Amino acid sequence: MRANKDVYNKLKSLIDYANKKGQSLAKILDIAKKQSTFIEAGDIDSLLDSTEEWIEYTEHVHNLDEEFLHIYEEIKGMRKNNILTFKESNLYDDLQKAFKENHKILSRAYDIDMQNSDLLKKIQREYASKIHNVQRGAKGQSAYRPHRPIDGGIYIDKKQ
Repeated sequence: MRANKDVYNKLKSLIDYANKKGQSLAKILDIAKKQSTFIEAGDIDSLLDSTEEWIEYTEHVHNLDEEFLHIYEEIKGMRKNNILTFKESNLYDDLQKAFKENHKILSRAYDIDMQNSDLLKKIQREYASKIHNVQRGAKGQSAYRPHRPIDGGIYIDKKQ
Protein backbone atom coordinates (compact mmCIF):
# COMPACT_ATOMS: atom_id res chain seq x y z
CA MET A 1 0.00 0.00 0.00
CA ARG A 2 2.89 2.38 0.79
CA ALA A 3 4.35 1.94 -2.68
CA ASN A 4 1.01 2.80 -4.29
CA LYS A 5 0.74 6.00 -2.27
CA ASP A 6 4.28 6.85 -3.34
CA VAL A 7 3.35 6.31 -7.01
CA TYR A 8 0.19 8.36 -6.55
CA ASN A 9 2.23 11.23 -5.04
CA LYS A 10 4.76 11.01 -7.87
CA LEU A 11 1.96 11.25 -10.40
CA LYS A 12 0.54 14.27 -8.59
CA SER A 13 3.96 15.94 -8.62
CA LEU A 14 4.31 15.18 -12.34
CA ILE A 15 0.95 16.79 -13.04
CA ASP A 16 2.07 19.81 -11.03
CA TYR A 17 5.27 19.82 -13.06
CA ALA A 18 3.30 19.64 -16.33
CA ASN A 19 1.19 22.61 -15.23
CA LYS A 20 4.29 24.67 -14.33
CA LYS A 21 5.86 23.74 -17.63
CA GLY A 22 2.66 24.75 -19.42
CA GLN A 23 2.75 28.16 -17.74
CA SER A 24 6.36 28.68 -18.80
CA LEU A 25 5.59 27.54 -22.33
CA ALA A 26 2.67 29.98 -22.46
CA LYS A 27 5.09 32.76 -21.47
CA ILE A 28 7.47 31.63 -24.23
CA LEU A 29 4.56 31.77 -26.70
CA ASP A 30 3.68 35.30 -25.54
CA ILE A 31 7.30 36.35 -25.92
CA ALA A 32 7.42 34.94 -29.46
CA LYS A 33 4.29 36.94 -30.34
CA LYS A 34 5.83 40.11 -28.86
CA GLN A 35 9.02 39.48 -30.81
CA SER A 36 6.98 39.48 -34.02
CA THR A 37 5.72 42.97 -33.29
CA PHE A 38 9.20 44.15 -32.31
CA ILE A 39 10.66 42.82 -35.55
CA GLU A 40 7.92 44.41 -37.65
CA ALA A 41 8.42 47.72 -35.83
CA GLY A 42 12.21 47.51 -36.12
CA ASP A 43 12.55 47.78 -32.33
CA ILE A 44 15.84 45.94 -31.91
CA ASP A 45 16.35 46.93 -28.25
CA SER A 46 13.01 45.46 -27.19
CA LEU A 47 13.72 42.39 -29.32
CA LEU A 48 17.02 41.83 -27.51
CA ASP A 49 15.36 42.33 -24.10
CA SER A 50 12.64 39.85 -24.99
CA THR A 51 15.27 37.37 -26.15
CA GLU A 52 16.86 37.48 -22.70
CA GLU A 53 13.45 36.85 -21.13
CA TRP A 54 12.88 33.96 -23.58
CA ILE A 55 16.20 32.42 -22.52
CA GLU A 56 15.19 32.61 -18.84
CA TYR A 57 11.91 30.77 -19.45
CA THR A 58 13.60 28.23 -21.71
CA GLU A 59 16.16 27.47 -19.01
CA HIS A 60 13.35 27.15 -16.46
CA VAL A 61 11.59 24.57 -18.66
CA HIS A 62 14.86 22.73 -19.17
CA ASN A 63 15.46 22.60 -15.40
CA LEU A 64 11.94 21.30 -14.81
CA ASP A 65 12.47 18.62 -17.42
CA GLU A 66 15.73 17.49 -15.85
CA GLU A 67 14.16 17.40 -12.40
CA PHE A 68 11.16 15.29 -13.38
CA LEU A 69 12.33 13.18 -16.33
CA HIS A 70 13.57 10.28 -14.20
CA ILE A 71 10.28 10.19 -12.27
CA TYR A 72 8.29 10.21 -15.49
CA GLU A 73 10.38 7.39 -16.98
CA GLU A 74 9.78 5.31 -13.85
CA ILE A 75 6.01 5.86 -13.98
CA LYS A 76 5.91 5.31 -17.74
CA GLY A 77 7.60 1.93 -17.25
CA MET A 78 5.03 1.02 -14.60
CA ARG A 79 2.22 1.98 -16.98
CA LYS A 80 3.75 -0.10 -19.74
CA ASN A 81 3.93 -3.12 -17.42
CA ASN A 82 0.33 -2.57 -16.20
CA ILE A 83 1.43 -2.03 -12.61
CA LEU A 84 -0.60 1.14 -12.01
CA THR A 85 -3.90 1.02 -10.16
CA PHE A 86 -7.08 2.34 -11.76
CA LYS A 87 -6.78 5.65 -9.88
CA GLU A 88 -3.12 5.98 -10.85
CA SER A 89 -3.94 5.15 -14.47
CA ASN A 90 -6.49 7.96 -14.49
CA LEU A 91 -3.86 10.36 -13.14
CA TYR A 92 -1.43 9.12 -15.78
CA ASP A 93 -4.06 9.86 -18.45
CA ASP A 94 -4.48 13.37 -17.02
CA LEU A 95 -0.72 13.79 -17.17
CA GLN A 96 -0.70 12.76 -20.82
CA LYS A 97 -3.44 15.31 -21.57
CA ALA A 98 -1.34 18.02 -19.92
CA PHE A 99 1.68 16.94 -21.98
CA LYS A 100 -0.37 17.10 -25.20
CA GLU A 101 -1.57 20.60 -24.33
CA ASN A 102 2.00 21.65 -23.61
CA HIS A 103 3.04 20.20 -26.94
CA LYS A 104 0.39 22.29 -28.73
CA ILE A 105 1.65 25.45 -27.02
CA LEU A 106 5.23 24.57 -27.85
CA SER A 107 4.35 23.91 -31.49
CA ARG A 108 2.61 27.29 -31.80
CA ALA A 109 5.61 29.04 -30.23
CA TYR A 110 7.94 27.17 -32.59
CA ASP A 111 5.90 28.18 -35.65
CA ILE A 112 5.94 31.83 -34.62
CA ASP A 113 9.65 31.63 -33.84
CA MET A 114 10.33 30.22 -37.32
CA GLN A 115 8.29 33.02 -38.90
CA ASN A 116 10.28 35.52 -36.84
CA SER A 117 13.51 33.92 -37.96
CA ASP A 118 12.47 34.08 -41.62
CA LEU A 119 11.48 37.73 -41.23
CA LEU A 120 14.82 38.54 -39.59
CA LYS A 121 16.68 36.81 -42.43
CA LYS A 122 14.70 38.84 -44.96
CA ILE A 123 15.52 42.07 -43.13
CA GLN A 124 19.17 41.02 -42.89
CA ARG A 125 19.30 40.43 -46.68
CA GLU A 126 17.72 43.85 -47.30
CA TYR A 127 20.28 45.56 -45.08
CA ALA A 128 23.11 43.59 -46.68
CA SER A 129 21.93 44.77 -50.10
CA LYS A 130 21.76 48.38 -48.92
CA ILE A 131 25.22 48.15 -47.34
CA HIS A 132 26.58 46.70 -50.58
CA ASN A 133 25.09 49.62 -52.54
CA VAL A 134 26.63 52.10 -50.12
CA GLN A 135 30.02 50.42 -50.44
CA ARG A 136 29.74 50.42 -54.23
CA GLY A 137 28.85 54.11 -54.13
CA ALA A 138 31.85 54.83 -51.94
CA LYS A 139 34.11 53.08 -54.45
CA GLY A 140 32.58 55.14 -57.25
CA GLN A 141 33.26 58.35 -55.36
CA SER A 142 36.94 57.48 -55.12
CA ALA A 143 37.22 58.15 -58.87
CA TYR A 144 36.49 61.83 -58.16
CA ARG A 145 39.05 62.23 -55.41
CA PRO A 146 42.21 64.04 -56.40
CA HIS A 147 45.16 61.75 -56.92
CA ARG A 148 48.37 62.56 -55.18
CA PRO A 149 51.38 62.57 -57.41
CA ILE A 150 54.21 60.28 -56.53
CA ASP A 151 57.04 62.49 -55.35
CA GLY A 152 60.54 61.73 -56.44
CA GLY A 153 59.92 58.18 -57.40
CA ILE A 154 61.45 56.71 -60.48
CA TYR A 155 60.20 53.38 -61.61
CA ILE A 156 62.23 51.27 -63.96
CA ASP A 157 60.47 48.62 -65.89
CA LYS A 158 62.56 45.49 -66.35
CA LYS A 159 60.94 44.79 -69.72
CA GLN A 160 62.69 47.67 -71.44
